[in-house]
Amino acid sequence: MDEKYNELAAMIKPQPTTVQGLKYFPSLEPDVSNDQDAPIGNYWISQLEVSDANLDVVRSVVQALGTNLLAALEIGVNRNGDRSMSRVIMDERPKGSFYFGVDIEDKSYLDNESENTYTIRTSSADRALILDRMRQLGVGLLDLIMIDGWHSVNMCVNDWQFTERLTDHGVVILHDTNTHPGCVALFEAVDENLWIKQRFCLEDDFGIATFRKRI
Repeated sequence: MDEKYNELAAMIKPQPTTVQGLKYFPSLEPDVSNDQDAPIGNYWISQLEVSDANLDVVRSVVQALGTNLLAALEIGVNRNGDRSMSRVIMDERPKGSFYFGVDIEDKSYLDNESENTYTIRTSSADRALILDRMRQLGVGLLDLIMIDGWHSVNMCVNDWQFTERLTDHGVVILHDTNTHPGCVALFEAVDENLWIKQRFCLEDDFGIATFRKRI
């Protein structure tokens, strides 16, 4: 699996950036469009989109945060039913903590004010709208950011910018880090002097990664 990862990583042409936490903007052009979501060569594996190991990584993050998990933002919501990472976050977070899901499809069937669970139907590119809705709901800072939306370079870098609202103890989880262009490029671009970054599920899996601030 790392063969595909390394192939993509070798295509990165570092460009200047002002995005917090990144060493550079990780352009893949002209080899791969910075708007491409699918793995190069339309490469897919036979593994489940969300593996048991992926769910275990998300669960371990939620459990490690414990009562410090007061607010979570998820980009790409409940795509795999009972196997969704969304279910782990929503079901295993501390009671009363805030969950906000962002998806281009309507996921309002998940909304439950009594459980502090909300969704919004929009692209994660509309960060101003998302942050405004968070403010309306009384949330400013985030303890968990789950990124599993459109996996192009441009959108992954966009989604990374929500880390401006991440608490010092907060965690970012990024799915599809083995073969999807934006996820590979973003992982490489995140500054390891500022962030502790780890990849998991490297074999026969779409991959998943975590990021924690160095403080």
